[in-house]
Amino acid sequence: MNVNLAPTISSLSDSPDPVTQPNALTLTANGVADSDGAVTKVEFYRDSNRNGSLDVGTDQLLGVDNSSSGGWRWEGGTGGFPTGANRYFARAQDNDAAWSNVVTRSEERRVGKECRSRWSPYH
Repeated sequence: MNVNLAPTISSLSDSPDPVTQPNALTLTANGVADSDGAVTKVEFYRDSNRNGSLDVGTDQLLGVDNSSSGGWRWEGGTGGFPTGANRYFARAQDNDAAWSNVVTRSEERRVGKECRSRWSPYH
C-alpha cells in the first residue's frame, strides 16, 4: 500500500511591504513541491478573525492559483483590508487531495493620501 505524502511550501512572501491602500499586493508561495505527485492548487487567505491561525471557512479566501506557470501567487487590491498589520496564509493541495503545511506572512498596510477634490487638504 502506498502512502500519499503531503505537498510542502517553504515560505510565503509579499510585495510590496508595506502596501499603501488601495494598491495591489502580491503574495507568492515559495518552494511549493510534492515529492510523490503533483501540486494542483495553492490557496491564499487573509487572517480576517486575527487569531494567528488559518481557519478555513472563517478567514477570507483571497484566491486560488491552479497553475505553477509564473509561480504560485495571488495578486489583488487591498482597499477592503484593515490598516495596520495583516497576516496571510497559503496552503497547497496535491493530486491525491492531501494538504500541505500552512505558511504565514505578515505585512503592514498603510492609508494612502489621494486627491478627492480640488479642495482636498491632501492636494
